[in-house]
Amino acid sequence: MTEAVKTFINHASPEDYHALREAADAQIQSIPDSEIHAVIRHAAENAVANWDGASAWRLRDLISKAVTYPPVVKRGAVLLVMTNPQILKHFSNDFSHGIVSRLNGHSHGHAAH
Repeated sequence: MTEAVKTFINHASPEDYHALREAADAQIQSIPDSEIHAVIRHAAENAVANWDGASAWRLRDLISKAVTYPPVVKRGAVLLVMTNPQILKHFSNDFSHGIVSRLNGHSHGHAAH
């Protein structure tokens, strides 16, 4: 996890959620539909490895539902990141940093370069 991501997670506030939703949506929509399940699965595996059962359950639930149509999974992932910014620590550095870097200028200075 990069320092920028760590800083954002440690200082995220409700005022950041609107900007976080926009940044998460932009980052998640940039992932090809064919890869979104693998990205979520990888984050779930990291959550398990880090003894974060609640996050692992939420991530796995996102891709194990009957409706796993990629656009639906992407909308769910945006909502999950928006309501639980700490979950970013389980995603790849590229993914998490991509969201935080999109926040620069929108999150009241919490996300450092």
